[in-house]
Amino acid sequence: MKISQNGIALIMEFEGCKLAAYKCSAGIWTIGYGHTNNVHYADVITQGQAEQYLLEDLKDVENAINKLVLVHINQNQFDALASFIFNFGYGQFAGSTLRKLLNQSKYNEAAEQFDRWVYAKNPKTGQPEKLKGLIRRRNAEKELFLKTIEKEKTDMKIDVKRIVDTIQAVEAKYSELKGQDKKEKTIELINEFVDLPLLSEGIEAKLIGIAVDCIVEVFNQLVWKKVNPA
Repeated sequence: MKISQNGIALIMEFEGCKLAAYKCSAGIWTIGYGHTNNVHYADVITQGQAEQYLLEDLKDVENAINKLVLVHINQNQFDALASFIFNFGYGQFAGSTLRKLLNQSKYNEAAEQFDRWVYAKNPKTGQPEKLKGLIRRRNAEKELFLKTIEKEKTDMKIDVKRIVDTIQAVEAKYSELKGQDKKEKTIELINEFVDLPLLSEGIEAKLIGIAVDCIVEVFNQLVWKKVNPA
């Protein structure tokens, strides 16, 4: 997946843009939208260069999400995570409870973790302080993360219905399996009733395998008992 224009706009809003090099709160030379690579004192760039730097920096963020997130996420969730990682970094997200819960498919619990990341070290005292800017940013990311995409909801309902219809259709033909190679015939029946291009419409490829596995598992539990009663 890649970040959307909506996600880019979110990052631009909270990062702000400075066309002349400056030292951030961590003492790192920065320019544009939080760009820090090969930035030096007295550097000056154009707005177009700032936007190009941002797009280049976001490639690393996109790669990080695609590598570290092992479950299905929608575009809003991807964009929210991109903003978070752009702000706090790859390493922080990799070791976070947010990522751990997300990879357990605990989406709501993962969303609550955004509220924890609102502290930054005060350069004068060296102590962590809660910042209003980080609170606003985390609230925006959390809201976006929890925002369901209506098209996705519709697609998921359609796919679930297809799975249920497939199971029922296969189950209706279970009696024909008597005296035959049941495992082989199961696959044949599933292939007969499952239209993978239709099943995959509007759903991430990761879920296709899960859907098929569900069909096989339910078929095994519901049908084998009838074919081979104890």
